Amino acid sequence: MISIVVSTKNEEENIGRLIESLKAQTYQNFEFICVDNFSTDRTTEIVKQYGYDVISKGPERSVQRNEGIKRAKGEWILWLDCDMSLLPETLETCVKLASEHSYDYLTIQEKIPEVSLFAKMRNFENKLLLKTVISVPRFIKSSLFKEINGFDESMTGAEDWDMAKRLSQLSPRKGILYVSETRGIIHHEESVSYRRFLEKKKYYTAGCILYERKWGSRDQDVRRQLHAIPRLWHIVSAPGNLQTILSRPVLFLYLLLVKALPSLFTYKTSQ
Repeated sequence: MISIVVSTKNEEENIGRLIESLKAQTYQNFEFICVDNFSTDRTTEIVKQYGYDVISKGPERSVQRNEGIKRAKGEWILWLDCDMSLLPETLETCVKLASEHSYDYLTIQEKIPEVSLFAKMRNFENKLLLKTVISVPRFIKSSLFKEINGFDESMTGAEDWDMAKRLSQLSPRKGILYVSETRGIIHHEESVSYRRFLEKKKYYTAGCILYERKWGSRDQDVRRQLHAIPRLWHIVSAPGNLQTILSRPVLFLYLLLVKALPSLFTYKTSQ
């Protein structure tokens, strides 16, 4: 069984779409765990209309996700954001892929509906990140997730990197589920503007600083995730990425420009 853990906070516009995508899965052996941060809109009402219980917990998503992980009964945990939906064969393919190759966790490729050049650029970036430490697993063996005690609750913004780093210390058996017409994650950020994108990055700055302090600025993964030149080289040198970049040079230059405007750094340290 798969335990699907979702944290919510005023997500009435998104939660129904996510649940509908779960109902449409070819694999139905799952439980849905919604941990809500005291929403003031119709989020919890909508979840309950679908027949699911709601757990109230805050103040941030790391705490919410950990509460869901503690209550999970499945062999696998899939943690999702509310503005996502799953293509119909995603759960079935995750179970099959992990079983056939003895993977302990999977990274699932995400795709944003390409309604703008910015969205197209972000999909291109997501593809480049798949084989790097910048991309994080979402489908994880429950026993391992619980062994590392889930997410670091002191962080919001880099808690997924921190989780992935601790997970990799226990097991290197990681796989990738590539997006297709019938499997993968649709990330409904097509309406997110560049300004809103930068605002989110700024909000997560404190978590990135805590993450670097925890692991040290000389840690190889930290440098590849947070520092411009090591990050760029890590992306370019990842298997298959140079060919991908050379096939879309203009889009890659646009990606560099977009990242360079706030600087290629994910954040600016306080040092």
